[in-house]
Amino acid sequence: MQETGSREGGTLDEDFEVDNIYTSPVVKVVVGSLNQEFYVHKRRMAEVSPFFKACLSAGMMEQ
Repeated sequence: MQETGSREGGTLDEDFEVDNIYTSPVVKVVVGSLNQEFYVHKRRMAEVSPFFKACLSAGMMEQ
C-alpha cells in the first residue's frame, strides 16, 4: 500500500502545488461596464494567462 499524504488521494507534490497557488496574493479584477469584481490568486492568473503573467510581473495596475 502506497502512502500518498493526502486525504483526497493526490500526491504530496500535487498538494504542495495547490497550496502554493492558493496562498499567493489575491488581486482584484474589475470587468465590463457593470464593473463586476473578481478576486483571483495572482499566481493562478499568471499560470493560465500569458497576458496576465506579463501584466502582473511588470507591476501593471490600472485605476
